[in-house]
Amino acid sequence: MRGRHGIQRELVFPRDEAERLVVSVLGHTLIEGVGGQIVEADVAMVDVEWFTESRAVEVIVTDGGDALIGNHMFDGARLIIDYVAPLFTLERLRQSRTRLRATIQC
Repeated sequence: MRGRHGIQRELVFPRDEAERLVVSVLGHTLIEGVGGQIVEADVAMVDVEWFTESRAVEVIVTDGGDALIGNHMFDGARLIIDYVAPLFTLERLRQSRTRLRATIQC
């Protein structure tokens, strides 16, 4: 799940959230945690709306409490973090040079 460049899947869900969303587990994978421990985790596919488009993404279901966005979700996007505001903006850059923007105030 985690390499030298972060989470190598699209999403990580805690098990209770996956159960609430009625996610069907398709299989299992071995993942390496931040501390280097290797654990087995469930793998599922879910449909998400991402920048107004529906896409199927792979989800790692863990027994931890964190929900994470992996680096594959950021392909073709720019993440801007303003620690002073506090605010983050995610822009998706399209080939037509049209930008889709999502801004969240923390």
